[in-house]
Amino acid sequence: MYCQLDQVKEILAIGAAVRSAVMGYKLQSHWPKSASAITCGLLLRKNLDAFIQKGKIHPNGVAYEHFWVEVYLDGEPFLFDVTIGLLGCTLGQNFPDVMLVPRDEADELYGEGFEYEWSMEDCPRDILQTALNALGVAKSPEEVLKEIAASY
Repeated sequence: MYCQLDQVKEILAIGAAVRSAVMGYKLQSHWPKSASAITCGLLLRKNLDAFIQKGKIHPNGVAYEHFWVEVYLDGEPFLFDVTIGLLGCTLGQNFPDVMLVPRDEADELYGEGFEYEWSMEDCPRDILQTALNALGVAKSPEEVLKEIAASY
């Protein structure tokens, strides 16, 4: 029987694969956008309701532009951020590697997000390929991106 716990497990596996893939490359300012685009796409591919959000996070009261994913489980919004740990390292903050929390529990750190349209151009093929390998998906990035675009 497939349940919400199975969905959470899949979501976290995708997040870990994308985060690990991003970590394999030199730090880039576009990582949050790229990682969110890949994560959102892979969630959409699993038929989950997911949307990229662009907004500000406020560690220590300072606002930084950031991207994350909003994913719905049983109709409830959850904030899913696979790069918060990387940002925390940059800012000297102690954030978890990956964050998956009910949206209302993230309000102190995350400001309001605005939907950012998913685009395959935001998905670096090398990072996507590394994530697909980690997830055991035996398809090329182009095949997967076409599947995502067809379901979007």
